[in-house]
Amino acid sequence: MTIIDDAAHGLTDVFVQRCFMPIGIELLRTPDGSLWAADLWFKDLAYHLAYFPATTLLSPIRDVDSVPSGWQALEGGRFPLLDVIEAPNPHSLVAALRQMPRLWRQMTVGLRHAEVVYCGFVEWPIAYGWILAPRLMVRRRSVPLFTFLESAFWRPSVGVTFSRRRRLRGLLSEQLTRFGLRRVDLAFVTQPAYGDMVPVGRAAVVEVHASWIEPEWVVSDADLARRLERRASDPVLRVLFAGRFEHEKGLGVLMDAIGSVAEAGTPVAFNLVGTGTLVPEVSAFAGDNPQAVALVEPVTYGPEFLELVADVDVVVIPSLSSEQPRLVYDAFSQGVPVLAAATTGLQACVPSEAGWLFVPNSAGDLAAAISALASDRDSIRKKSATAVQLARRLTHSDTHSVRRAAFRELLEARYPRTARVSVPGQTDRDDRLVDA
Repeated sequence: MTIIDDAAHGLTDVFVQRCFMPIGIELLRTPDGSLWAADLWFKDLAYHLAYFPATTLLSPIRDVDSVPSGWQALEGGRFPLLDVIEAPNPHSLVAALRQMPRLWRQMTVGLRHAEVVYCGFVEWPIAYGWILAPRLMVRRRSVPLFTFLESAFWRPSVGVTFSRRRRLRGLLSEQLTRFGLRRVDLAFVTQPAYGDMVPVGRAAVVEVHASWIEPEWVVSDADLARRLERRASDPVLRVLFAGRFEHEKGLGVLMDAIGSVAEAGTPVAFNLVGTGTLVPEVSAFAGDNPQAVALVEPVTYGPEFLELVADVDVVVIPSLSSEQPRLVYDAFSQGVPVLAAATTGLQACVPSEAGWLFVPNSAGDLAAAISALASDRDSIRKKSATAVQLARRLTHSDTHSVRRAAFRELLEARYPRTARVSVPGQTDRDDRLVDA
């Protein structure tokens, strides 16, 4: 677990305003009443609480007897100004509609003392932002509203056929999200295409990177030099795919490309790691191509996962969707360049100095790119050095530094006398679950 040192990361401003944050990420509750968050969400939340210590979180909660490995307790001693409101946890659209009155009441409680509000547009089956943003449009007391646009999963993917029902839901999701964004004052986006959803002139749009890497995870120049020297002596080009085994991640394209490369006798070895609905197909494919493909067991995200990344020459991302996976920055942190499909999301985060792009949904173009790299180690070496330099300024803490600066500008304009302090105020209040 990474303990965040604010001073070391240059994070010094602390905002006194209470932030209301409804977000559909599930928490766990043990019999003693303790609340737990998954490790990655805990880390992101801890960064947020470093500058918004007074936060009211509205989240679904699931009761469990024991907590899985890697989850972290939301301890009152560390987060004394954090309140949590339990949100409904529906698993269908019908259940979500039935529980709407309860969600409305819970939002009312959260808004009561809120001076800055977050709304998201990706919760399933009904995004909180579809409810909250229109509600704040007619509210007398105006409070700043911000959002993170990190996904538009409802948008069509290249080469993937959506059912009529999914296309209809996608159209509805796009329109409801665009309507809600008419009320937003600050939008953080992970690619320019998401910023296009925000009405021109309505909100400040700030681009951030979908990075979870920490500064201490980035490989040193000395270690990178040793790795590259070791890899140069291996005649086999080693390629990694890490992600969900789903059609939209381009698994079909990748397997077709691997087949072509193997048939041509090009010395390339592929490590595939992930979970998903296509595991049986990927396992069978690996069994049919034992010389070219190795199926690797998934490992915990963090240093252990980055060891898998560091052991290859290239990371391949054949995605068909417009998303921008954090794997790009994971690869850069280990000096591994990226070979990615030229989708809108990946074009925005894979510069030519640190990777290569190929035509989306084209197994032929991907196979040709891999074959070319197998005989061009100099190109890999040059891009490796650039990738590491990029990673050093695109860490998770760097992302929050950008966020904090944007919040400072927003809140000082709205609350010029009381926007921030240099250190958080002291309190003897414990964490508590707010009754709604």
